Amino acid sequence: MILYVLLFLLFVLLFVVSQERPDTFFWTFLILFFDPGGFFAGYFANNIVGLINYNDLIFVCILMPAASKSISLRDIKRDRDFRNFLIILMPVFAYYIFIYGIFVPLSNHNLDFISFMTKSRMYFYAIPILLLVYTFAQRNIGLFLNVLTFYAVVVLTLYFITLLTKIPIVPVTSLLRYRTSNILRLGMYSYGLIQYLLPIGVIIFLLRRKYKFELPYKKWIYYAAVLMLITLILTLTRREYLRIVILFIVSLSLISYLFKESKIKIGFKLLYGSAFVLLLLFILFPTYFTFLFRLYKDMFLLFSTGTDTRGVSDYRITGTGDLQIAMEFIRNSPLLGTGYQYFNWANAEFYRKIGDINFIAYDASSEVPIYGIFYRMGVIGFIVATPIYLYLLRQLIRFIKKIKIRIKYLDRSYSIYLLTTIFIFVQLIMKFTSEFYTLYYEFYEPSKMVGFVLIVGLFFALKNKIPISLQG
Repeated sequence: MILYVLLFLLFVLLFVVSQERPDTFFWTFLILFFDPGGFFAGYFANNIVGLINYNDLIFVCILMPAASKSISLRDIKRDRDFRNFLIILMPVFAYYIFIYGIFVPLSNHNLDFISFMTKSRMYFYAIPILLLVYTFAQRNIGLFLNVLTFYAVVVLTLYFITLLTKIPIVPVTSLLRYRTSNILRLGMYSYGLIQYLLPIGVIIFLLRRKYKFELPYKKWIYYAAVLMLITLILTLTRREYLRIVILFIVSLSLISYLFKESKIKIGFKLLYGSAFVLLLLFILFPTYFTFLFRLYKDMFLLFSTGTDTRGVSDYRITGTGDLQIAMEFIRNSPLLGTGYQYFNWANAEFYRKIGDINFIAYDASSEVPIYGIFYRMGVIGFIVATPIYLYLLRQLIRFIKKIKIRIKYLDRSYSIYLLTTIFIFVQLIMKFTSEFYTLYYEFYEPSKMVGFVLIVGLFFALKNKIPISLQG
């Protein structure tokens, strides 16, 4: 009881102070919502009291700045493109709740409505977060970068202190990369939004002589970007390694297209920038420097021959193993999928030990989200969700062309909006290219939906904001 009273008093205090500086508090709460560094996920498993978890409390905090008298949602009504996106998004939410969450489980005699609503609350947080991100991004996107840079610098610094001194400050995940070696895959329980500092740092670095961004904390962004890159390398994860390469390629190609810069010239910038990071990696973590090249060799062999340096294949690439079980479920329930199912991940080994094919198929389809949409939501769910991507892709292509034509007219006082716009371009281009295997993940995984609407909210806010600063 005392804890609830204290939480109430804390909320009252936060509400009062957030009314004076709504923008700063909104971006602060939003970044904390994604748990940068994974402190709550690692040390508290996100739990606060009973069914109330960390995200629930921070979500309430996110709503507080919107009550300020200076905040208005009127721009949403005036932005036709954003309104259209919201209209296209609504059928997905309706399908998720009534078909995926209720009708299909009820038909299969395994309806657990309480569990569904409890596990899906991040999904329901997505719409308010989308609307507020859109609103606050148009007011002052610079504050978002300021607060994000601050948290990235603090968290990444503490993380590397943890790794180098073994002092348990930031919770660290560690798994064996190969069973035949003692090399560990190191990572955080949650990167949150601080991982965005890597592409932002890459963009600033590649444009540092072509375009001067008005950023007094540019060196701190470089610092965070370098540490974030090394952090991803230490995970020894093929998916992250591929993402790094594609990030460089997409950034290089996009900047060359927008600013009519030579790809070779930009490529050389990437090479010596990467050389610096590799040198730092060699000094701090020499063992991982060696495994970096082995991982890239494994990736090349997997895609070219089907097996890595150990002669081992990956079922996610070959479509064999557990994915065949998932495919059998898809064939048995092609239209609506299996619907919502609850599995306690703490009992994952038990499910596998007893040969629970429902869990095995569920787990395998989570590894390859394109399987996941058909497994969970069926062909109809796939059809309902696809227009979102088509509409977003259309808006993205139009916005990129518009920026390219009119970029020379952009007022330098809006350079931060341009930087954020290029960052969003990179994120969405990667979404539709190198990360195509993650498509549709957000439509059945609540935590992914929140991250998706954050990027979408920024995209439409910038699309609506940028023309204000253009002339001609």
